[in-house]
Amino acid sequence: MTPPRAGQEPEELLAVQEQKERFILSGPPSVLGALAPVLDRDPTTSVISVSPRGVASPDRIVVDMTVSRAAAFRAALGSAVIVEPDQPVTPA
Repeated sequence: MTPPRAGQEPEELLAVQEQKERFILSGPPSVLGALAPVLDRDPTTSVISVSPRGVASPDRIVVDMTVSRAAAFRAALGSAVIVEPDQPVTPA
């Protein structure tokens, strides 16, 4: 774990202490299309994939971020976007 640096913002300190996990965001393409560049610029998130690729209005975004950051997005976006942990699909 990297020790905090002097002058870091509280959100940055939390990000230093928390491990990133993989999340899937899904919702209306118009909302995700606006959200994708925000996630891409956010230093606390790592966009892994946008589906479908090369489309201005995706229907899924896979992102690595902390659990607290995912909770913040969930709270801010409400029911407009589903934010859930990425889990492997297994046969029944």
